[in-house]
Amino acid sequence: MPDALTVDEFIGDTLNDIRHPLKSDFISKISSVRCTVYSLDEGLETDRNVLIRSKKLVKSVVASGIERLGQIALEGNEPNGNDIATSLCKFSVVHRDLANMTKHLMQNLNSIVVFPMETFMQGDIKSDLKKPFEKALKDYEYKYDKLRKEKLQTMKETGCYVPEAFTEGMTKDLEKERRRLQLETCEYLIKVNELKAKRGADLLQHLIDFFYVQTHYLRECLGVMDHFGKSMTDLSNRVNELHKINDIQKRRLVDTREEVKGVLDKELLNLDSYWLVECAEDLIHLCIVCLNLPIDVWDCNLSVLDSTDSYHPSLLIKLGSSE
Repeated sequence: MPDALTVDEFIGDTLNDIRHPLKSDFISKISSVRCTVYSLDEGLETDRNVLIRSKKLVKSVVASGIERLGQIALEGNEPNGNDIATSLCKFSVVHRDLANMTKHLMQNLNSIVVFPMETFMQGDIKSDLKKPFEKALKDYEYKYDKLRKEKLQTMKETGCYVPEAFTEGMTKDLEKERRRLQLETCEYLIKVNELKAKRGADLLQHLIDFFYVQTHYLRECLGVMDHFGKSMTDLSNRVNELHKINDIQKRRLVDTREEVKGVLDKELLNLDSYWLVECAEDLIHLCIVCLNLPIDVWDCNLSVLDSTDSYHPSLLIKLGSSE
């Protein structure tokens, strides 16, 4: 299989063939030109496949990772493709690092803010905090009503009602139930205080902690971008160089095309001139033949010409040859 030609080789061979056709060996390189075209076409198909696969990867960047974009670019065989592949790899590293840092940021957000809030919403706030208190209060009220009826009945039977003694007796007899009620009230208030802290001060503290985490995340992102930004100048210069190379190559190809078209136009002009000369020679020969014909032959020939739709030189030549 012949080796493919580079663009510069093709331009040089073509110009040499135009300017020095006798010394040119362009004919022997036709197979190489064919190989070049087929190779470029295969490269275009590969580029299309890379673009299709890259589009799919970009859509699933969170799941599969954008670094695959650079790996796919490295599969190309184009001479200048290494620059593009290297640049894509650099960009993929940046996006990978930023994605990892963003992932850690989201994990911190979940552990610092979201998880405590979910615990607060699904756990403590849904539990029946006042149930122990209500039980203690019910026991106390039941005991109080029972003792009050008993003491009032006793005082009624004895006919001796002393308010101070009644109050003192009730206080002494209900001490246990009262302490239980006080304990459960304290427990309830403590839990309410904790919920207020979780809803207020603790939540604000979680937000403050996440603020510092987010600040650290932004500093790391800026550090990555600053580190990558140092190569932006070189990359921009390389882009300008590639533009210049492509423009120069395009101009040379256009000039070569115009020169080839000029040669083809010149050949067509020479061919037209040759045809006109031949037609003129035929007409001269026709006139000479016709002038030498007898009168009776002229009458016969003219009657034949009148019966035709056109006067083609070949017909006149045939008529003239009848002499």
